[in-house]
Amino acid sequence: MAERSKRGFAAMSSQKQREIARRGGQAAHKKGTAHEFTSDEARIAGHRGGRALSSNRQYMSEIGRKGGHSSAGQRAAKSRQIQEGNGTYEYREIAETNVRTAPKATEVLRGDHRKVEALFAQYETMNGEHSQKETLVKEICQELDIHTRLEEEIFYPFIQVSLNEEGEQLIAEAINEHNIVKNLIGQLNSISSGEASCDDAMQQLKQCVKHHVEEEEKEMLPKAEQQLSDQLESLGVRLQQYNQRLQTITQDSTPNVPLNT
Repeated sequence: MAERSKRGFAAMSSQKQREIARRGGQAAHKKGTAHEFTSDEARIAGHRGGRALSSNRQYMSEIGRKGGHSSAGQRAAKSRQIQEGNGTYEYREIAETNVRTAPKATEVLRGDHRKVEALFAQYETMNGEHSQKETLVKEICQELDIHTRLEEEIFYPFIQVSLNEEGEQLIAEAINEHNIVKNLIGQLNSISSGEASCDDAMQQLKQCVKHHVEEEEKEMLPKAEQQLSDQLESLGVRLQQYNQRLQTITQDSTPNVPLNT
């Protein structure tokens, strides 16, 4: 028996059929009769609609792009939530998303340098305010005490061993400069902020520290970053932890007594 020729909806192209079905679905939703489709009809319509969407490469690419952004946003949000809570979990989570959290040892030391420079600049703006100047002198001396201990007890030994003879020469020069700084700190601890000699000693200390910082940031720190970059993050963690310990000790100790004595 000859096959019956297609008429009406069956004779239309598949694209035209999908368009009519789409419009019909919208109308059904507006009328509230969408539930009148049988389960088989709904399954077939959904299957055809899914195949039609999948064939639209531009549309599917856009979905994938948005999904990627959403996933990255979730990871970032999770990291922020952990950061606001427990620091231990924060480091673990961020490490999994390849975001570095711990500063390098060289960055920690540069941060100390900038902090002391700002304190020296603040001191120079004070005129005749003896009590405030005295407090600032003590703060500068304590920051330098802690900084020299961080370098001499953790960073310098690491550089000396890692850079061999070159490291030994750099460290020897740096230690000599530290000794000058310590002597000036000792003088300041025995001088009243109201005496003229206090300003002179502070100026000498500032110049000595400035020279030391310039030499260190010009030679030692760049060499460490070039040759030992893979070890500087773990060393930075040690510096930060020791810094916190020394800050606590300083708060509980007599302000006029240097930590290096």
